[in-house]
Amino acid sequence: MRTLTILILFIGLWVSSAPAAAQTDDLPLCSSDEVSATIDALIGVTDGFSELGPRAASTGANPDELPGVLVEYERFNNGFWTEVYPSIPACLEAKAVTYDMAQTVNEILIFLLTTRNFYYAAQSADMDAMTGALELLNVRAETFGEVSGQVGETFTLIGQGQLPEVALGLSACNDKAMEVLDEYYLELLTAHAKAGELTLDAAPEDVAAMFATYNHLSYNHWHGDGGLAALPTCMESYVLAHDIGFYLDQSVIAAGLLRVSSAEVERGDKNMTEIAELLVNAAEARLKPLGEAQAVYYERFEVEASAQ
Repeated sequence: MRTLTILILFIGLWVSSAPAAAQTDDLPLCSSDEVSATIDALIGVTDGFSELGPRAASTGANPDELPGVLVEYERFNNGFWTEVYPSIPACLEAKAVTYDMAQTVNEILIFLLTTRNFYYAAQSADMDAMTGALELLNVRAETFGEVSGQVGETFTLIGQGQLPEVALGLSACNDKAMEVLDEYYLELLTAHAKAGELTLDAAPEDVAAMFATYNHLSYNHWHGDGGLAALPTCMESYVLAHDIGFYLDQSVIAAGLLRVSSAEVERGDKNMTEIAELLVNAAEARLKPLGEAQAVYYERFEVEASAQ
């Protein structure tokens, strides 16, 4: 069987810009000290949700407050990836609960970006753009509600000094499973490459198109019938699905930050100038690690240069 070494990209790439390789088929159960360390790390995340949640809810009455809230949530999201995620012990329960927490942290920011994207589309005279933006917002709103409900149970357990139980029994993937994974990720990453290259110099209309495409790819991977739920049930598949899912999420977030920044500049509201600058700076900080992660994944799954 061809061996796959899973690349836990966002442990290495967000922190040191070098991918950190880790075997995942022999993660041990967490010791009591590792459980305590994980709870201590994640308590701050639950506190952050509690503080930022009301701010996000208040934007429904005043949509122009949302860009400012996006700045706060972006910092929260970035802090999770650069400070919390790398500190989690390499044991089974800790990795499992952190995967779930990471998905929620990303889902919230993506939902807020998608909400603001619909606002811009609704202000335009382009009915096709508005219809597409509304469709994307509706599916993201549904999954946001589902993920928020699930993580609420996790928050309760963490507050009680416990981690959720983890279903054991994932074995190493066999040759057939690896072939399925290769085919799936080649198709997924080729679609990602064909969407275009996200840069600070990309035209606003291209950024908007990339945001929509990346958003659909991320959503379909996490929640679509042919995505994660249809992949083989084995350890390499489980870890790789989350790592590439997080890479897709970060692509959505970077494109969304640039989308909001350029749209606010175009609106010409001087009160939004500083916010627009903060958002584009945040996007810029994410582009380098995204590019490094992309290079590793494109090489691993042999994404054709012609697709890029």
